Amino acid sequence: MRKVFIKRAFTIASSAPCGHCGSGYNQLSCHGGARPDGAPVNLAYHVSCRKCRASGPIAPSAEEAIKGWEHRAPPIQNEEPPAPLPEIGFEGDEEESAEPENGKNLPH
Repeated sequence: MRKVFIKRAFTIASSAPCGHCGSGYNQLSCHGGARPDGAPVNLAYHVSCRKCRASGPIAPSAEEAIKGWEHRAPPIQNEEPPAPLPEIGFEGDEEESAEPENGKNLPH
């Protein structure tokens, strides 16, 4: 008999869209360690966007992480973009003059 594996449907953690890209495709992630017997310890949760990978705040429970994702402030983009860098000259970039510095032509 052949074993059939059914892939579990992906569960969206929150209906709130991503504040960066607007996608509603997000996931709840859990991080932490485990004791030698396999019991989880020091768990931390956060919701992240599956499209642009933006993350919400890290929280000690899944419920708090989802609330943090839903109530986070929108990204602030009030800074002016940096000014373009001026042309930078490097040694050897100067155009070579037709006359040598001492005024004499060098032999070819």
